[in-house]
Amino acid sequence: MAQPTIGELVVIALKGENLPMRGPSQDPFCIFKLGSVAKKSKVDAGGNTTPIWDDQINMLMPAGVTRMFVQVFNGHASPQSLISEGYVDLQQVLTTGEHDGFFPLVAGGKKAGSIYLEMTFYKNMPQRPPGPGYAGPPPQGPPRRFAPARPPPQQFHQARPAPQARPPPMHIRTTMPAPVPASHRHSFAAMPPQQSYPPSAPQYQHPPASAPAHQPPARPAGFQPPRSASFRAPVHPSPRPPPQIQHRPPPQHRPPPQQHYPVPQQQPPVSFPTPRPGPPPGPYRPPFQASPHPPHPHPRPYPPY
Repeated sequence: MAQPTIGELVVIALKGENLPMRGPSQDPFCIFKLGSVAKKSKVDAGGNTTPIWDDQINMLMPAGVTRMFVQVFNGHASPQSLISEGYVDLQQVLTTGEHDGFFPLVAGGKKAGSIYLEMTFYKNMPQRPPGPGYAGPPPQGPPRRFAPARPPPQQFHQARPAPQARPPPMHIRTTMPAPVPASHRHSFAAMPPQQSYPPSAPQYQHPPASAPAHQPPARPAGFQPPRSASFRAPVHPSPRPPPQIQHRPPPQHRPPPQQHYPVPQQQPPVSFPTPRPGPPPGPYRPPFQASPHPPHPHPRPYPPY
C-alpha cells in the first residue's frame, strides 16, 4: 500500500567541499533517500574533493518523515566506493518552506566534508469540503458486462417474392366498345336550321363581291391623333446664346505697408582721456644692424639650411 504524502520536496544538490579521496581520482555523485524512495544525481567526472553537481531532484514527501539520508559515492554505488554520508534535518524546510546551507557528512564516525543543498517544500492544497447536496462517490460494484453483439436481422437477406398479376381496375376498359348501330346515329345534315349550336348565335353572311372596299372617314384639316401616355416627342435642344465673359479690372497697385521702426535715442557724447606726454624721441636706429661681435656658440647647433 502506498504511503500517504503531504507534498513535494525539491532538492538542488549544488556542490560538495572537503570530501576525502578514495583513489588517485574520483567521480562523485549523490543518492537521496526519503522514506522508501531513493533518487540519484548526475556524476561530476573528475570532481575529486570539490565536486559541483547543480542538479535538481524532486521527491514526494511522505507523512511522518522528518529526515533525509544522503550518500556520496565514487563512480558507482557500492560499499567499497562510498565516500561519505549523513542525515539532513527537514524540520525547518517543512515549517518555513525553504532551507539552504551546508550539511555535514561523516565516514566511519569521522567528519568527511560537507554538501551544499537548496531545499524547497510545496505542501498539498487542502481539499474543499463537499457541498450540502453531495452524496459521496458513486458505489463501486462489479465491472459492467456488455451484451454480445446481435446478429444482423434475417429479413434483409431473404429474397422477396415476385409480385403477382393484379386484375385491372373497373374504370379501365381492356376491350374496345361495341359499335353503335346506324339507327342510333344522328345526322347533322338532317337537323333543322333552328337547332344549330349555339341557337342564339347570329349567322355570319359574307359581303357580296361587288360591294366597295371599306374606307376610313375623311379627317378634317389640322387633325392630330391622340397620343398615348407612353409616347414622348423627341426633345431637340433649343439654341442658346453664347455665354457672356465678364472681364475683371486689373488689381490696383497698393502701397506697401508702412513699417514703424523705433527711433534711436540720442546717446551722450563719449569723452576720451587726454594722452600723457611720453619721453622725447631718441636718435634714429636702423631696423637691423650686424653686430661686430661673433654670436655666442650654441651647445646644440642648428641643422644647416
